[in-house]
Amino acid sequence: MVTDYIYLEEEDKFYRPYDGAILKPVAVNNELVGTHWGENKKGEAVPIPAVKHFHQSPERRRAKSMGWHPVDELFFTAGQSTLVNTYEGLSIEPKTGDVSGWLSLVRQQYGQYADHLIDHLAFTLQFPERKINWQVLTVGKARTGKSMVMRPIKRIWGAACQVIDPDMMGSGWGDLYAQKKVVVVEEVWRAGEKKFFNSIKAGLVNDDLELLNMKGRGMIRQQNLRSYYMYTNHKDALSFNEDEDKLLVIEANSEPWGTNQQFAQLADYLDTPEGSGAVLDYLLRRDLSNFSYGKLPERTDAMREMVVLSQPDYYRAVVERAEPGSGVFSRDFFTLADVRNDIRKAGYSGFGDKGLAEALHEAGYTKALKPQKKLGSQNCTLGRYWVRVTHPLIDLPPAEQFVFVLFVLWGGVETFGSNGVRPSDSTFEALNARAVKWWDQKSLIDQQEVFEAVKRE
Repeated sequence: MVTDYIYLEEEDKFYRPYDGAILKPVAVNNELVGTHWGENKKGEAVPIPAVKHFHQSPERRRAKSMGWHPVDELFFTAGQSTLVNTYEGLSIEPKTGDVSGWLSLVRQQYGQYADHLIDHLAFTLQFPERKINWQVLTVGKARTGKSMVMRPIKRIWGAACQVIDPDMMGSGWGDLYAQKKVVVVEEVWRAGEKKFFNSIKAGLVNDDLELLNMKGRGMIRQQNLRSYYMYTNHKDALSFNEDEDKLLVIEANSEPWGTNQQFAQLADYLDTPEGSGAVLDYLLRRDLSNFSYGKLPERTDAMREMVVLSQPDYYRAVVERAEPGSGVFSRDFFTLADVRNDIRKAGYSGFGDKGLAEALHEAGYTKALKPQKKLGSQNCTLGRYWVRVTHPLIDLPPAEQFVFVLFVLWGGVETFGSNGVRPSDSTFEALNARAVKWWDQKSLIDQQEVFEAVKRE
């Protein structure tokens, strides 16, 4: 009896590994009435409660609680705690076989990014106890074959694979993720909802030890080692910033793979233990020496397009107007208020300064210009200006920025911003030299008057 049960200290219950039952102490006593005997003070044989016998036995096994870790061991350590491992292993065995059809499908659908996907799938299998710090989002038309790629993967992982939709991701219950290594998210489309992406991004990349709240089953501890494979038909599916580097966004081939007959034959083959087993064998033996599991391998064009398309109208307007240098973007530098007025005049509304700032960063601008200079005993500053990240103004000391900004704003000097191209060093140096000469020719009083006049405007 002792070796058939494991005592869970945190729950004060017993776990029975061979059938997964979790029992209260009274239930264990009732099931094993009369199986253990001892003597009373009179030397008479009396039954001993099974639970009492368990705790007195040197063969007893104990753990703090239940957990899940994708390794083939009954116990594992999380922090300072020993937990019972409920991982059941893969659902099929690897088999040597033909994977040419499956590989043909992957390469036809994913093109130049096929190896990134295959490596992601292979690493998930070869090193299940590690977390890949970026996940895969596939964009493409329906019925081309892209979801067929995951058909053998679902069979391989069995109960450790979960298929969900975006609405389920925010349910708050841990049942979706408990004992899961692979999560397939279908029909992703949350355009303009940056709050949604912010709510899921930690789960995409962090490998924290989670305490999952299970419906009717209490709590379970589990390290987040999940690999995510997300699918959408929409190029504006998710709203996030380009530099977050959490998703490899791949635009799948718009043409279907093979003929209907070939597709059906491949589906039938992958549904067999031989077909899925062959894919498993291939992935387990794949060389991953160059796989970048800790860092997104590249930012794709599909990702950059999604970043722009999924944003609100005003955001896209900022990015689109910045490219040719129209409106306020014809200047070398400007304030956030200048952008706000420019976008409002163009007919856009419903935005705040934070959203405008994010759009400017996306368009290649930075709030790095802080022109300031001491005039006599007065410390003078012109506030913060936005400028292209490649503009040589950024490299000037604040005092020289101050002079250049006044030279341009006071004199209405034509500069280089209108074409959106970084000026050459010689061109900028020549104009900056003019600004310095213009400034040095003024008296301190005139300099102060120019500063006050520009500041009032």
